[in-house]
Amino acid sequence: MVGARCKTCDAPLIWARFAESNKPVPLDAEPDPNGRIVFVGAGIVRVRGKNEPAPAGRSYTSHFATCPDADQHRLPGV
Repeated sequence: MVGARCKTCDAPLIWARFAESNKPVPLDAEPDPNGRIVFVGAGIVRVRGKNEPAPAGRSYTSHFATCPDADQHRLPGV
């Protein structure tokens, strides 16, 4: 979902789901050339391999990696 915001730091987010697990993941709204998460379809993402080149404008970073309040949002046991 584009247009969402983090409940604690108010950063703009994009919600997506991982292709293999179907688990939701919040992404920073701006593309990141160093991001490891890439879109493979509408709202569907996967983790890019370490040696795999980043597709222009399609790599993102999980908001868990950048949110100062990330621990407040993690599910128990994760």
